[in-house]
Amino acid sequence: MDRNVVLAKGQRMLRMVSAWYLAIAVAILAMVVLGGLVRLTGSGLSIVEWDLIMGAVPPLSQQHWDEVFAAYRQFPEYQMVNHGMSLSEFKFIFLMEYSHRLLGRLLGLMFMVPFVVFLMKRALSHQQIRESVWLLFLGGSQGLMGWYMVKSGLVDVPRVSHFRLAAHLDLALIVFSLSLWLSWQAFFRSRSVLFRRTNVLGLGVLMALFIQITLGAFVSGLHAGHMFNTFPLMDQVWLPKAAWQLEPVWLNLVQNPIMIQFLHRSMAYFVTILVAVYSVWMIRKGFTRIGTAMSILLVLQVCLGIATLLKYVPLSLASAHQTVAFVLWAVVLFATHRANKLG
Repeated sequence: MDRNVVLAKGQRMLRMVSAWYLAIAVAILAMVVLGGLVRLTGSGLSIVEWDLIMGAVPPLSQQHWDEVFAAYRQFPEYQMVNHGMSLSEFKFIFLMEYSHRLLGRLLGLMFMVPFVVFLMKRALSHQQIRESVWLLFLGGSQGLMGWYMVKSGLVDVPRVSHFRLAAHLDLALIVFSLSLWLSWQAFFRSRSVLFRRTNVLGLGVLMALFIQITLGAFVSGLHAGHMFNTFPLMDQVWLPKAAWQLEPVWLNLVQNPIMIQFLHRSMAYFVTILVAVYSVWMIRKGFTRIGTAMSILLVLQVCLGIATLLKYVPLSLASAHQTVAFVLWAVVLFATHRANKLG
């Protein structure tokens, strides 16, 4: 076979592998968006059982709907929050959570089917196979963490642990990032290393964004966004005294919703400065489009954050705020990937 034909075939296969990883990343982003909506609509505790196989089939008869509704009524959320809820109201929250879980199952198929096909075609290198197995492991862990999170809200208090919520979101962010990174490596046919010393700034921005996204999960889990809906001050002060009301003092840093809102606000200023500096640096290095996109997303995210706070966390703005956070993260990650070639 002609060498040029072989090279062209290999390049097409690399593009297909890249598209596969990218599709997984897009599906994960869709799951994050839907998961945020599930959280904001109070739908996350509507399915009280975890069944990987049969759980893929929704209730198809009135009898089945009555059964799942009866099971839901045995748990604290119905008894303490949604007592008196009608079946039609329950169907809404159930189908929201069901859609989230169904998308997770479809994501598993999106991974496994192409993975097997690529293995049969010997389209993956040994390194890509190992990386794909890691991707599968992390994706499965993220799903298990989701159920572990739900279980925390099926006990005495009908509210999931904000620690488990943050872990669930952080794992999604890690799987999302790995999928993107593998896609770019296949597309650009590179072995770009994230921790190369030439791009310490990019790594620092990513670390700051990771902390801020984690704090955002804490805000959501503790409903801290409803504490003080003023900006830039919190009820005419930078830090209310109530932020230190828990004992021991360190507990305020992880359990006090007022302190969590303050930390999320404060970290936002730091992240804004870092991303702005990184945007300018990228533009000066010749990555004009990436730097400009980063700047635009930064401004949009800041505006969404302030609007979400001032409007008392409406569903649309809160969902957009979370979504843009992930998109901004993706652009910063891409900037870091491309800037690594400077070394």
